[in-house]
Amino acid sequence: NHPATNGKYYPSLNRFLEKFEKTTGLEVIIAGYPSRAKSKCDDHFGNRKVFFGKTAKLISNAKLVFSHGSTSISFAILWRCPIVFLTSEEIIHSWYQPSINIRHKILSAPMINIDDTNVNINLNKWVKYNEVMYKKYEELYIKSKHSPKKSLWEIFLEIKSKSIGQN
Repeated sequence: NHPATNGKYYPSLNRFLEKFEKTTGLEVIIAGYPSRAKSKCDDHFGNRKVFFGKTAKLISNAKLVFSHGSTSISFAILWRCPIVFLTSEEIIHSWYQPSINIRHKILSAPMINIDDTNVNINLNKWVKYNEVMYKKYEELYIKSKHSPKKSLWEIFLEIKSKSIGQN
């Protein structure tokens, strides 16, 4: 059960993104949901660039991340990229809104209703994030403060080399 319909959601999203781009001069690039076929997204985002399987890379270079509640949040937290949560009238009245509300509150991040045509785009406020809340979120939901600052592959290779050395 989808929290919003394509016929209402995408026109509102594109209207908001167009206003954002015109107001800020920034280009919006879409990190496509990995399980969606590219052909299904071709007409949803206008002429915006859509990339699949590159969410981490896109966010590591982003000035700002728009999100609902996907993995993109974890990447934004890790790279300390500001987040603005997006919702809509349909989403507000769906099962999905409480999930967005929780992250919005935990991170003290702005939330925008894309159906509000009078939304005030305030890039100066939006490009800030709460370091204390980001750190807390990272420790509670992403990684332990006691875990090493290494990639999973580095940890795996260390464990593997130790186990080979013991044989």
